[in-house]
Formats: sequence, C-alpha cells, structure tokens
Amino acid sequence: MSEKIRFQIESLQRTKIIMAVEAVAVNTSVMLGIYLVNRFFDETLLTTILILIGGLFGIVYALYASLGNAKRHVEIRKLEKMLD
Repeated sequence: MSEKIRFQIESLQRTKIIMAVEAVAVNTSVMLGIYLVNRFFDETLLTTILILIGGLFGIVYALYASLGNAKRHVEIRKLEKMLD
C-alpha cells in the first residue's frame, strides 16, 4: 500500500512540475507574440484585440495552472499524512 501511495505522490509532483513549465512556456510565447505584433504591425483595432486576447489567455492559463497545482499540493499533503 505504501508503494502505491509513494507512486501517487511522485506522479502528482511530476504533474505539478509539468504544469508549471507549461505555464511559463505559454506566458513566454504570449509575450513574444505581443512583442512581435507590436514590432511588425501597425497599431490597429485588430492588433489591439490580438494583444488583449493573447494577454488574457496567458493570465487565464497561469491561473488554471496555479489552481491545479494548489489542488495537487493538497492531495500530496493528504497522501503524505496517510503514509506516516
């Protein structure tokens, strides 16, 4: 039973790391996209909307990843208490 719990803990920890890396990658991509749109396109309503949508997507994904990781953290703590 303890091996199964340890496996679950390790799996949740790996998933937390993956989600954090994905959030960083998504936000880096969004920031790069915003920079490129500002650099190479004239400021029009379309580019402003693209920048706004990209920024909102980055924020929403970061919140999604953070809340998911918080949920996993609680689950890890619960499993660690079961292990003791």
